[in-house]
Amino acid sequence: MRIKAKEYKDAGNHLSALELFQKLLLHDIRDSGEGNSFVVSDYINISNLYELLQNYEKALDYMKEVFELLKQGYGEQHPSTAIVMSDLGRLYSKLGQSEIGLNYCSNAVTILKAKLGEEHPEVLVTLNDIGDIYYRTKKYPEAIEVYNSLIALYRKKGGENQRSVAVTLNKLGAVYHELEDFAEAIKCFEKGLEILKGVYKNKPHPEIAIIVEDLAAAYESDGNKEKALQCYQEALEINSSFAHERPLPKLNSINKLGRTYSRIGDNDKAIEYFEQALEYAKQVFGADDSKISLQYILLGMLYEKKEMYDQSIEFFEKALAIEMKTNGGETKSGAETLSQRGRVLAAKGEIEKGLEDCQRALMIIKMIKAEDSSEGGKIHHDIGKCYMKSQKWAEARNELEQGYRTLKNIYGEHELFVGYMGKDLAETEYALGNYERAYELLQEAIKVFRLYLGKTHKTARDACDLAVKWGKPEFIDDYFKI
Repeated sequence: MRIKAKEYKDAGNHLSALELFQKLLLHDIRDSGEGNSFVVSDYINISNLYELLQNYEKALDYMKEVFELLKQGYGEQHPSTAIVMSDLGRLYSKLGQSEIGLNYCSNAVTILKAKLGEEHPEVLVTLNDIGDIYYRTKKYPEAIEVYNSLIALYRKKGGENQRSVAVTLNKLGAVYHELEDFAEAIKCFEKGLEILKGVYKNKPHPEIAIIVEDLAAAYESDGNKEKALQCYQEALEINSSFAHERPLPKLNSINKLGRTYSRIGDNDKAIEYFEQALEYAKQVFGADDSKISLQYILLGMLYEKKEMYDQSIEFFEKALAIEMKTNGGETKSGAETLSQRGRVLAAKGEIEKGLEDCQRALMIIKMIKAEDSSEGGKIHHDIGKCYMKSQKWAEARNELEQGYRTLKNIYGEHELFVGYMGKDLAETEYALGNYERAYELLQEAIKVFRLYLGKTHKTARDACDLAVKWGKPEFIDDYFKI
């Protein structure tokens, strides 16, 4: 049974592996008692599997059991205990308790360095966890320092051309991407990709697809949409070759191509990819899966952009039907989709119906999540759009301002959602006679659209047209003047 459980785990059959390891745990406790090495191994495997399944609470519970057993058997300063201490830190961090996580990892790395030396593999693993915690908590200078020190240690131990260097370069690139230093991000991704292709001897591998997609996102943010599309296509080809064992990455690759075409304003091509993704999702994941619902939502948004409102509403209603059947509708996803349908109903002219949908969606979010969550911010935007349609500018401003502040606090100034809302808020402020505030918001929105949207994208062109109409052509940067 143990061999079969390991085979399931190595093959990615996590649920089957979990079931066998849980049976093994009961068997080993009954036969050998809690302190047996097999029991410790079972706990670790179960924790790791729950982590792979993203059930971090369960993973933490099992790893705590390991930690207590090792403390009793070896003491807290033993390397084996310190390794588990690092695992606890990583799991606490993934549960949002980053300070606790960082404390565990920092203590672990101190013990491991003293006992095993600064270049021991377990020290490097723990340093990597610390870098990841800094990244997740947006402490980017600290993350850069850790990742650079890791790369130096990997190079010292094994040279340039090894997987660990490539993976850490990819993480370093992700930090620079968050800092909007796209040139440095691209440099890291390209170097990491070069190394990784050498490691796998230029044969397709899922890890190559991951770094290619990260490179694509950096190219896109840097304004090079053509290179981004080429990279996303390369990633799709790689993920397609592994789709039998790993179907989700292929679906994600198709959707990333669709989203990129949407952002450059080619909605017909985007629809083509989203329809392809829908058929693939139906084939692989079944008719009522949440992944099918996502495809309906993506198509609904595309038809909304094309101002084909009946088709858009039809897709949102299909997504809502799945949500009602599987979760009863009163969920985050259900609220977001209800709000999206409301926005489109208002755009079609059915303003009262649209407003009713959006306000119902906000009530659901208030019940299950904080109003100042990203979902709440987007719903406030949709309510504001409904009021804009009926030219109730004061009401629109109140909703848009609340959503704008929420999303800006969560994502920062340069997120695409924030740009969309900023443009709408600018129009509302202008209608209310608050011209300076309108100019400021519009200028910021155009800067965001410069990062994310192509020259022909309707929203970007509308924003540029507003700048000209308002006598502020200097807001239009060289990218949109070409």
